[in-house]
Amino acid sequence: MIPHNHPLMHAVQEEILSRLDLVALKPKRILAVACDNLKVRYPDAEIVSLADTEDSVDLIISNLSLPWCGDVDAVFCEWRRLLRPEGLLMFTSLGSLSLSEIDLKLPQCIDMHHIGDALLKAGFAGPVMDAEHFEITYQDKTQVLSDLEKMGITEVNKPILSLSYEVVYGHAWCPAKKDDFLADSDGMVKIPLEALRARLRQ
Repeated sequence: MIPHNHPLMHAVQEEILSRLDLVALKPKRILAVACDNLKVRYPDAEIVSLADTEDSVDLIISNLSLPWCGDVDAVFCEWRRLLRPEGLLMFTSLGSLSLSEIDLKLPQCIDMHHIGDALLKAGFAGPVMDAEHFEITYQDKTQVLSDLEKMGITEVNKPILSLSYEVVYGHAWCPAKKDDFLADSDGMVKIPLEALRARLRQ
C-alpha cells in the first residue's frame, strides 16, 4: 500500500474529509479504512476498523486502500452488505493513469469507469465519480524506489525523480430497500423509477 506518511495520503484524506461537509449524514457507527481524524468530525460516532455484521455501519470511508483490497467487485459487495439502508460509502482509489512513468500495467490502478460499473453491479445507488491529478517530486531515485517497493512495485530500471497519480474520488449510497439495485444474472442493474425520484428529493 501507499505508506501512511506519504504526502499523497495526507492530501487526499483532507480532500475526502472536506467532501463530508456536503453530506447530510449523522452516522452512529463508521467503518474507517486507512482514514484518520474522523473522531473530530463525528465525536459521538463509534469508529471501527473492522466490521462483520450485516447492516452494521452508517458510513464507510476508505482512503487509497481499494487498490490493495483484492477483487473490487467482491469488496464493494461486502461493503454494501455492511452498510445500513441509506448508508454512505465514500472512498478514494488510484486511477489507471497513475504511475505512467514506470511503463507497467498495474493491477492496483483501476479505470474510473470500471469502478463506477462495479458500484452499480454491487447494488449501490447514485454513484458519483471524479478524479484529480497529483505529481510527487523526489530528491533522488532511492526515495522513488523505496515508495514504489512499499506499493509492491519493484520492476523499475530507469531513473525517475517524479511520480504522477490519478486519484479517483467516489461515493454511493446503499438504497433504502437493499434489493432495489441488485444486478441480475446478466449484470444488468434494474433501478425502480420511484427509487431514483426518492434519492433526488433528498
